[in-house]
Amino acid sequence: MSAQLDNLIHSPRESKQSPSFFMSFADLMMIVSVFFVMLLSVSDIRKGNFDRLRAEFSGTTEGTLFDLAEKLRALSHPNEDVSIYVSEDGIRIDMESAALFNTGEAFLKDGALEPLHKVFREILGTEYRLDVEGHTDDQGFYRLDGREILTNWSLSGRRASSVVLHLLEFGFPERRLRIVGYAATKPRVDFRQKRGRELSVARAKNRRDTILVR
Repeated sequence: MSAQLDNLIHSPRESKQSPSFFMSFADLMMIVSVFFVMLLSVSDIRKGNFDRLRAEFSGTTEGTLFDLAEKLRALSHPNEDVSIYVSEDGIRIDMESAALFNTGEAFLKDGALEPLHKVFREILGTEYRLDVEGHTDDQGFYRLDGREILTNWSLSGRRASSVVLHLLEFGFPERRLRIVGYAATKPRVDFRQKRGRELSVARAKNRRDTILVR
């Protein structure tokens, strides 16, 4: 009986099948390893890139940020001060600061965000989170306000806070909102090597408040 078992275990037929079995097993392990690597990557992947891959694989943009961006563009009024586009980290709604605030101030102008209320209502119906970013230009800003020192950093944060307060009043829950002040560290337009009017235009575009839908 023992000899029969030994023959079965070490039979020529079984030996011939082993390499193909182990080769298939190795392929399976490779696929599983790649799968886990992809899972790890997706955990930190930017939303825009993920939806881009999703659209390419599925052949449709339905239910992605691209779909939402099209709806938001259709709802927004044609306006040179506002641009809506999909970036690698989500939908960006760029609003030039001159349309929202007076120079050096962080209080929203009356009715400054009303043209975007339809856009806000559409976003409110989703589960996306919003980062409100404040951006200034590269010109130094320094002012004493009582005992407080105001700089580009505080100005960018305060302006983002004003937009967030408006969104809270509009109905967005606090858990979906985040305030970020970048000062002049993330220019939209490269202002280096620019002079005169070109520099003024670049700085105007860099002074902005952005809502990142992610």
